[in-house]
Amino acid sequence: MRWEHIDFAHKKILVRRGLVRGVETDLKTMASTREVDMLPTVEEVLQSQPRDEYVFPNADGGPLDLTNMRVRIWFPTLERAGLKPRNLYQTRHTFASLMLQSGEDPAWIARMMGHTTTKMLYERYGRFIQYRTRHDGAAYLEASRGAREHGP
Repeated sequence: MRWEHIDFAHKKILVRRGLVRGVETDLKTMASTREVDMLPTVEEVLQSQPRDEYVFPNADGGPLDLTNMRVRIWFPTLERAGLKPRNLYQTRHTFASLMLQSGEDPAWIARMMGHTTTKMLYERYGRFIQYRTRHDGAAYLEASRGAREHGP
């Protein structure tokens, strides 16, 4: 990712290009072109990076070689953490699961992941959605009682 795709003023990461085997490419779908909200922890890390052409450059200043990063950093880190090997793509699943478990809006999560609807999110991650009610209609009854008490 190039620095031109980081918008600190609006706290957005602009997803505009892909990187396949070290070569920049167009994105697979129109929905893949998106603006990802920059969470404060991400902004902090990005602000601490030197402003070369790439946000996370290799030793020569070019784009990271993902195969090299997987072999030299990702897998050894998982091993040291006592986790079984998994590919980097699974971090998307971790993001979705953690956000849903925290009660974040599924529509927002779907947008951040590049989904055009929440359908895939509910199908794949529905079990992680934290419902804040007892599933017996009590929340609706409470809301409707309040509306009747305060009326128009």
